[in-house]
Order: sequence, then C-alpha cells, then structure tokens
Amino acid sequence: MAKNLALLALLLGVASLFLPTTQGLGGAITVGVLTGTERNPAGALLMGPPTFAALFGATLGRKAFRRGLGTLHLIFGVLGLLMCSLILGDERVQSGMVQAGMGTYLAAGSGVLAVIAGLIGLIKPDPK
Repeated sequence: MAKNLALLALLLGVASLFLPTTQGLGGAITVGVLTGTERNPAGALLMGPPTFAALFGATLGRKAFRRGLGTLHLIFGVLGLLMCSLILGDERVQSGMVQAGMGTYLAAGSGVLAVIAGLIGLIKPDPK
C-alpha cells in the first residue's frame, strides 16, 4: 500500500512542476517552475522534498517498504507541506492579489501522500 502511495506522490510531484504555482488575477501573469509567463526555478525547492522521497519510495521501495523509507517519507513529506504552506500563507495570496496555482495544490497533495506512506511504512513495514 505504501509503495503505491509513494508512486502516486511521485506522479503528483512531477505533474506539479509543469503547472503554475501562482497566478495573477485574470490569469495575466502565471509563475511556474517549468511553465508560465514567468519561470521561477526556485519553486522546485517547494515541490522537491516530497518528490525526492517519493522517488526513493517508488524505486527502492518496490522490493520492501520498511521503516527507513517510512521515516524518510514522513520527514520529507512534512517538509514539503511546510514549504507549500509558505505559498498558501503568503500575504499576497491571503489578500487576494494573487491566487495559488494548481501546481501548489498538487505539491501539497504529494506531501500528504508522502506523509501517509511514511506513517504506513513506520506502523506496518513490509516483512523481511
């Protein structure tokens, strides 16, 4: 189960790189990592931790998803959620001047899936 969640988290993390992280009102200005009217490669740092953990879970976890991978997923999933909260908690987003884009929500979803996979890996690891 945790292996499949890690794979889904990886797919969401990769998809979030190709969608805008923030959008101006009316969609005139979109800021994304790989797409948009303005490209901001630093946004990959926001989406990187859960995608990085999910990459390990999808590759190394295919044999066995044990406590080590569970801990990695839990830590990096929480880091990813905290970094996505930086965008969602920005004062421009809160005041309504800028909207959070679909890439931000997919990255947050990837972080949630990584946390759940980490908890499953810690509570019920695969047998040796």
